[in-house]
Amino acid sequence: MKAGQAYKTERNAIYFKGTPPAAAVTMARSFPTILAKQSSRACLARLPVVSTLSDFGTLCSIRWRPAVSAASTPTVEAGEVGLERDIFLRRLLRELAGTLQDVVGLEEASGYISVVGAAMGEHIDGEYRRALAVDRLSREQVSTVLVDLKRRIQGDFFVVEETEDRIVLGNRACPFGELVLGRPSLCMMTSNVFGSIAAQNLGYAGVALSQTIAQGHPECRVVVHLRPSENAEPGVREYFRRDDAG
Repeated sequence: MKAGQAYKTERNAIYFKGTPPAAAVTMARSFPTILAKQSSRACLARLPVVSTLSDFGTLCSIRWRPAVSAASTPTVEAGEVGLERDIFLRRLLRELAGTLQDVVGLEEASGYISVVGAAMGEHIDGEYRRALAVDRLSREQVSTVLVDLKRRIQGDFFVVEETEDRIVLGNRACPFGELVLGRPSLCMMTSNVFGSIAAQNLGYAGVALSQTIAQGHPECRVVVHLRPSENAEPGVREYFRRDDAG
């Protein structure tokens, strides 16, 4: 028997925790009440002639086995499980987007997520307008809001270029983290939130996702056009202020 282990009998609930065998026998001799059975208690009378747990086990016909210490047994609550609300929700969206992509295709899946993104954009736009106490955001405020809203959800967007015609943004960290990889349809959340906010305040927005982390690029590059082009540009999604759409 190794010193420092805990031992337990198979016939009796006897534990000798953290003590060498000889000391454990001495401890057992000092506390005879830990043995419940009469036959086991009778063995204690002969303990002076033994000096190890092995001898004690042989004398009393008890087999010894290592017992697991309660301190070394992880509880369910304390277990190292990679699960909390943020991870759960991000993985939920990843699985939903993946299922849509597999079932209806990338283009249709992007369309469904666009509807959600537009609703989110409208809600976020209202929150910022109320916070800033304005009826409409200026172009400078729109640019700042686009960066700030992503910062609040752990993105890392920044303005690369800003003119009267367009706002170009870069991004070093996706709010979905690594769970966005292989799920380009989730990028429609960015396109529609940005497009909705810009269009509702400035009248028009055309959003192009030039590069995305979801498609394997190291960073995202998003171009928000503020004026419509005479020629349709590939990859540009157009957004209009709702009361101007008709």
